[in-house]
Parts: sequence; structure tokens; C-alpha cells
Amino acid sequence: MKKINFVTCSLLALTSINSFAANHNVTAIARTGWTYKDNDTKKTATLNTSEINVDYLKLNFEGKLNEKNRYTLELNGLYANSANDKTDNLSDFIEKVNVTRTIADTWSLTVGKLGVIAGGREWDYISADLYTQSYFFGDLPTYRTGVTLAKEHMGQTFQAQIINGNRDRSTGVKSQTKFGGALGYRGTLLDGMLSPLIGYTMLPEAIGKSTTAGTRVKAGDDIAIAAGIEFRLPHNITLETDYNLFSEKDAAGTTTALKDLETTSIVGLIRYKCEITNLMPFAKFIQDTVKIDSTKTGERTAFDLGVEYREPKNEEIRYHAVYSSSKVKTNMNTRTVSSSPYSVMVGLKFDAAILN
Repeated sequence: MKKINFVTCSLLALTSINSFAANHNVTAIARTGWTYKDNDTKKTATLNTSEINVDYLKLNFEGKLNEKNRYTLELNGLYANSANDKTDNLSDFIEKVNVTRTIADTWSLTVGKLGVIAGGREWDYISADLYTQSYFFGDLPTYRTGVTLAKEHMGQTFQAQIINGNRDRSTGVKSQTKFGGALGYRGTLLDGMLSPLIGYTMLPEAIGKSTTAGTRVKAGDDIAIAAGIEFRLPHNITLETDYNLFSEKDAAGTTTALKDLETTSIVGLIRYKCEITNLMPFAKFIQDTVKIDSTKTGERTAFDLGVEYREPKNEEIRYHAVYSSSKVKTNMNTRTVSSSPYSVMVGLKFDAAILN
């Protein structure tokens, strides 16, 4: 099958959308810069790297089809030449494509490829900036095809979601085996001072899925539970905290000695926005723990220290400098391997309005 690359699809989409430009927005979003990684080579045998790269490149289309229906289409340029996704039967550079219909004043239904509900503040800013991610964040798929029903009531949003489960990635079989689902709550309390996020997600997975412990040896249901809250404090200070649990049934061991895999991530973020200088310093803390059948096998303590800067009267361009460090322990149930990798990131992010 002939592959259509990111540039071609983008040009076709832009050409078509310009024919009905009213009520439609097109935005190019990208982050690029220099990254140095010291991987603690003596202990990990992984070479250090220094490179200028593109962290992400996206083209986002949003608009109204009519008074009751709006759409979203997001293309990810980093996946331009990849094969079709075996889970959603879409080329995986199509990150999102869905239509949301307003059923009543407080009800809406979204159908298509959409963001997986997971809960937690770290998951909530997946479309913004992440430098170091928790193990929990890395374990879940970001987007899947499905249906989301949402209800808003007095500033609170309740969501229920059905999404594609797994398809056998190891053999290329594309038959749907089981649907996954999620329940979510997004709240606003005390006039916006508190913003909680809670999620429960069940995701069926096939044999051969990559896990923290290696490869899944038996098909089973992954369960993710996440709870987070944002505190908006005086003097432009924001504090966020998460508790995330990811459980994979019969994911580790061997076919004759199946074991459960459990990953716990505690995440904290504090950010300050200086109105005078447009500087936004921040610090992020992550504590990850991995257990196999209740036995701790790995842990990581990581943190980011960074600052972001936006040009005066120019919110579209933002610069960043971030130092990330971590202490990692693996194979703790046999022979512990400890390492202390770190990285430095310097670069910029931009949001360019192509059409609005």
C-alpha cells in the first residue's frame, strides 16, 4: 500500500479547510532544541548522547461543522513514514481525529480517535510540556479509537469511555479481542483554587506487549487508577500532585509461573509565573516503584529543575532550559544495579496560528 506522508496530508487538509475557513482553526505546534544525556555509561552500558532534535511536531485542526457538532484532527509529523497502527487501523501519524456532538446543554458525545482517560495532573498536560515522565505515564497509550460520553454539572465534568482494547501486535493479527473502558472526573472547587482529576481505566492487552519487566507472557487486563489535584496559590504559584497506580495481571514471569506487575508513581510539580519578567521557573519530582508479585524489583527518584520564558506580547514562542536528574535501581530482587543518569535540555516551543 502506498504511504501518504505527513507533508502531503497536511497540504491536502489545508487546501480543503481553506474552502470553508469560517469557524475553523489550524495551528502548528512544535518543540525543538539541544539535549545532552549522561546515561551513567559505566553502570548502564548505554552511551551518552548530545544532539539537536525535534521533540514533537503537530498540526492541529479544530472547528465547528454546525451548531451541534465540532471536530478535531491532529497530525503528528514524527510518525510520517510509520506503518498502520494495528490497534486503531489508522496511520499512526494521525494522533487524533474525532467529532463531538452536543446532545443537550450539559451532555456531549465524542466519537473517533481520542485521548485515553486516565486521570491525574501529569496525564492532563500531555499536550503541553513534559520533560521527564513518570513510569505510569509511559505505560499507557495516549490515544485510542472509541467513544466518550461527558456530562457537565455545576463546573464538574464526568466522563465514561469505551475504547479499542488490544490487537495481537506480535503476529499482526488485526481482530478486535476485547474493548477497554474508562471513567473520569474533572472538577473545579473553591472558585478554581482546587482542580481535582480522577480516573479509572481498564485496557485489555495482548501477549507480546512491552512491559516494565520485559514482555507480557499472557493476555490480560491492565488497570490504571490515577488521582491528582492542582492548587492555585497566591502570588501566581501553582502546585500539582499525583498518585498513580498501574496494575498488569499475569504480565511477568513465564507461561508456567505467571506473576502480576505493579507500577506506582507519585508526582509533584510546583511552578511560579513572574508577570514582570515573563519567566516561569518550575520543579518536578517523581517517585516510581515497580513490584512483581508484591516484591520490589525497581525504583526511581527523579526531578526536573527548569525555567521557561515567553517573549513580551508574544505568547506563541516559549524558550526553556531544564536540568533533569534521577537515581535508578533495577533487579532489586536479585542483584541490584544502581545508576544516576542526568540530562540538560535547551530549546524553544512555538504555536503558530495558520488559520483562525
